[in-house]
Parts: sequence; C-alpha cells; structure tokens
Amino acid sequence: MNKTIVLFDMDGTLTPCREKIKSPVIAALRKLNPHTRIGIVSGSDYDYITQQCAALFDFGGIDLDNIDILPCNGTKFYKWDKTSFKLTHDNDMRMALGKDSDGASQYQKLVRRITTLQNEAVLGVLKDTTLTGTFLQYRGSLLNWCFVGRDADTSVREEFEKINHQQKVRVLYKNKLDKFLKDESMLATSALGGKTSIDIYPHGWDKTFALQYYPGWNVYFVGDACQEGGNDWHIYQALKDLGRNFDRSYWTKSPEDTVNIIDQVMERL
Repeated sequence: MNKTIVLFDMDGTLTPCREKIKSPVIAALRKLNPHTRIGIVSGSDYDYITQQCAALFDFGGIDLDNIDILPCNGTKFYKWDKTSFKLTHDNDMRMALGKDSDGASQYQKLVRRITTLQNEAVLGVLKDTTLTGTFLQYRGSLLNWCFVGRDADTSVREEFEKINHQQKVRVLYKNKLDKFLKDESMLATSALGGKTSIDIYPHGWDKTFALQYYPGWNVYFVGDACQEGGNDWHIYQALKDLGRNFDRSYWTKSPEDTVNIIDQVMERL
C-alpha cells in the first residue's frame, strides 16, 4: 500500500497569521492523524512553528512519531526522536547563491537592495504606518522581508493589511525586487509570505522542495497562499497538475475552512 502524507501550510491555514493554533483545528488533526502522516511545511522557521503549534505538540493527543516539521519551505526537516524534534536536514542560502563574476557575495547584494527598497517604502507608502523591528530575518535557507517588522503585533499587522489592500504594497515591491533579481541574473525567487512579508530563496527552494522527502508517496497539500506569486503556489500547482481525478491540492480560506478540508481529505484516504 502506498504511503500517504498531508502537508499543511501554517499561517492562514492551521493558524491565524502569527497566532496560536486553535482547538477545532487540533481536533481535526487528531482525527486525521491515525490515517495518514502529517507534515507542516511553512516559510517560517522552526521556532515560529513550535510557538504557534505548541498546543498541538504538547497537548493535542497527536502521535508525534507521525508528524514531520518542514520549516523554511521544507529546506529544513525535523523529525520526532523520542523526546523532541531533531533537525535532520538543512541548507545554506548564502552558499547556494554564491558570488558574482567580481567575487562579490550575491547574498550581500540582495540584502543591500532590499534595505534600499525598505527605506523607500518607509519614506513613501508606509510613512504613516506603525513600524516595529527586524525587517529582514535570515533563516539560513530563506530570507524573510517583513515591511512592518517581525515584532509587529496583531493590531500593527492589521493596519498594514488595510494599507496593503488599498495600495498593493507587497506586489509593488515584489515586482521591484523581481526586476533586480532578473537584472542581476541572481538565482533567487521571491514569493508573498503570510500577510506582511516577502520570502526570498534560491531557485527551486519553494515548497516543492519538501516533496523530495516523500518519493512514491501519495502527497496532499493544504495552503492559503495558492495564488500565483504566493508561497504556496508552486506546490499547489505541482500536485494539482496530477489531473482532475487525482487533485491533491486544496486552497483554504482560513483555519476554519481547513477543518472542512480535512474532512474532505479523510473521505479520500
């Protein structure tokens, strides 16, 4: 019998963005867990996943031997080892990008450009917006650019979301960044992450990276950023391309919708 895993995005899928997982989602995953392996594949790093999903891991009644944690689009892999999740696979974005013809670090050039664009946004479209800190967060295999800062609370994030809805800030600056990546022949890709960020990573290090761990498996995926340019788009399309009768991609609207999708997946297992 083929092995099966259901991969879930985290923010907007299992949890509200940057908030903790809630009991209805835990209950749905508890029902699903005996029937299939479960993976959490997120652009976030391990610490965010364990913070937001602590109730699932600590009190959720879940078989942790049957859970995989795949931070940074799956470029990191954590597996349960008796008492804790252990890192078994990692990657280095700076090494992957390498150096250009004059010996300069491509990663350093990327950071300098994003810093310039962040400053432009702060003095322009975000001049009246609340800002916190940590606008750039290096996660080893992924760089996260958060316009209002990783330390933003829910109210600051909601304030940014309103401005972004009106002025399409993220799309505007993603396009500017993509032009830079193309002009510099840089082997990196950008994607909209969460509600306030852009993720940047080497070509091919999108969430389809996670599929290499499961050759020959039946893999399902549930995510909320499945639009083109979203950080779930590549894996959503990869599994959708299996054909209408074999679709294993689900585009959720919210954690509440994810609960309904889990019921649909269980009917197919």
